[in-house]
Amino acid sequence: MLEYLEQLLLVLSIGTAVAIAAKRVNLPYNVALVVVGLLLVLMNALPATPMEPNVVLMVFLPILVFQGALSADDVSLRQAARPILVLAIPGVVLSLLATATVASFEIGLPFSVALLLGAVLAITDTVSVLLAFRSVRVPHRLAAIMEGESLFNDGTALVLVSVAATVVMTGAADPAELVRMLVVAIVVGALFGTAFGTLGAAILGRAPDELTAILASLVAVFATSLLSEHFGGSSVIAVVVAGVLIGHEMRARLEPSRVLALQSFWEIAAFVINVGLFMLVGLQLRSELLFSEAWPILLAVVALHVGRAVTVYGCFGALHLSGDRVSWRWQHVMVFGNVKGALSMAAVLALPQGIPTGNGRGRFVSASRW
Repeated sequence: MLEYLEQLLLVLSIGTAVAIAAKRVNLPYNVALVVVGLLLVLMNALPATPMEPNVVLMVFLPILVFQGALSADDVSLRQAARPILVLAIPGVVLSLLATATVASFEIGLPFSVALLLGAVLAITDTVSVLLAFRSVRVPHRLAAIMEGESLFNDGTALVLVSVAATVVMTGAADPAELVRMLVVAIVVGALFGTAFGTLGAAILGRAPDELTAILASLVAVFATSLLSEHFGGSSVIAVVVAGVLIGHEMRARLEPSRVLALQSFWEIAAFVINVGLFMLVGLQLRSELLFSEAWPILLAVVALHVGRAVTVYGCFGALHLSGDRVSWRWQHVMVFGNVKGALSMAAVLALPQGIPTGNGRGRFVSASRW
């Protein structure tokens, strides 16, 4: 444990220096952290520092997702609800199928394994999207659609990763059971998020000071995540719903000092975790696989963008027929702005070791980042 903590401290120290330097020269610090991490791996300058996927999924992810949902403009999300829901639910499934079809044809993967790859690549990654939008100015509605999709997309995509991994391991798929799992995950997650978001907002309003309010919000986040997961729901969707509800009530009813304290705490917590995570993402990349599997990785990136294009243009084409029009330029941004990050990496590292793909798991690890 001591050795592991020393490694994490070293990684965090280097990450802090890189983040400070990147901000000084106005570069996206998440990109700088991954690139520096990869360079350190290529130079063998740092000891191997594992990234425990369960810690990322159950500890880091709820904090990052809640911070994004807490600061989201719920009015803008409601106004863009139709495109957000279309992209985050049927759009994820369409992206998975389209990416898997192209990957199976290009790379020669068994279709069940290609489905798993498609599920991993369907994760939009809330953290990466929010970081990218803070460094550039985009139209307000476009930002609302992409932020809202990324917030809700992670939950459905992670459920699909679990389902696809089960199909690969068992070699069988029951369509009715798969649909049931997806529906249960979404509905249970939304119900727990609504319940804990309402309860959390009420408690925050009655907390005697800022410190107890922060502590109450922290308990609310992990209670929402863990209980939703325990009952078969999507912990990400639950935390997103709770965060949006708490954020709305917080801005509407709490005094400014308490709102500022809550926002500052969660922004600091998210920034610290981001620095560590993106640095660790770079350290997970294996240089020998990047070179030996360069061609399949490139094909996987092509499959990713083809699947994303089918999803975005197809979903918004259907919405256009119903009168909800989204600019073509915005659609192009959504296709090529489909970034990946720590969540995709954690999902890959959490895959069962027994997946019958030869060295395909290594390909997943490399392709999910690039």
